[in-house]
Amino acid sequence: MKFLNNTSRTRFKVTIFFGIGLGAIAAWAIYNQMDAAATSAITSLGGIATVYKWGETKRSSSKNVK
Repeated sequence: MKFLNNTSRTRFKVTIFFGIGLGAIAAWAIYNQMDAAATSAITSLGGIATVYKWGETKRSSSKNVK
């Protein structure tokens, strides 16, 4: 039994789940004037978006070139 099968749909769901969590942490930190925590959460959101986009991109190196 696989915990997470590596499909596009699963990666999207995991990305959305963690994005919502980090967004909530960022909002809470901004509300409580915790600038370092808010900055870290917002930076992590950018990292998640970048990694998701990189994982979904088809690169020429993935083709079987003869």
